[in-house]
Amino acid sequence: MSYTESIKRPFTNSKVLGIVIAFYFVANAISVGSIILDSSEELTPIKIGALLLSMLITLIPIGYSVMCAKTAHLESLPKFTNIKRLFTLGTGTMAIGIIYSIPILIFIYVVILSMDLTSFMVAGPSFESIPNLILFFLLMLATILLIPIALVRYVKEESFIKAFNLNIIIKKIFTKKYLLTFILAGVYTILVSLIVAYLNIVTQSTIILPWLFSAVSSTLIAITIMTMYGKAV
Repeated sequence: MSYTESIKRPFTNSKVLGIVIAFYFVANAISVGSIILDSSEELTPIKIGALLLSMLITLIPIGYSVMCAKTAHLESLPKFTNIKRLFTLGTGTMAIGIIYSIPILIFIYVVILSMDLTSFMVAGPSFESIPNLILFFLLMLATILLIPIALVRYVKEESFIKAFNLNIIIKKIFTKKYLLTFILAGVYTILVSLIVAYLNIVTQSTIILPWLFSAVSSTLIAITIMTMYGKAV
């Protein structure tokens, strides 16, 4: 398995790459632009509408990224066609992510929010809070390990139910290939994010360039890591 090929894959079709970046850029422009136009701290209808529209637009490139997992055996990017199907895949992807995140969300609501967060931030974790923090870390780790395999199975098997076959999914997690892919995907995501964060700071006065850099970052990360996972699963 060549990870270098996965990193190069977004650049095998500049036209498709540009289309995906454009979708992320428009979504960023709508969500951030609404905040610029309405600078009040309240969550106004304009902001809510812009956020919802931005999320709906983002589902399309998200759907394309999971399609890259299905076609990971190909050297070049798949064609960007059938937006309705990409939107459906993106919706399914978001739903799977939310469902797998339910345990950690419940834990945060029940346990973390019941802690004295002010004392925690000032004095650090108390002895009594350490078991909860360990459990939180383990739940978070389990969630981010499970979701990529679930998404790959969802798109490859073309079945939403197959994304929740934990017997198969857990077996695939504890393989050398998957764990190595998980680590390298994390490192790649961090490196790209750090580079883009620096570029955003340098160009923040331009307003538009940070939106563009964020769109490029989202595109490269989504296509690359889903290609990696598509080859690993």
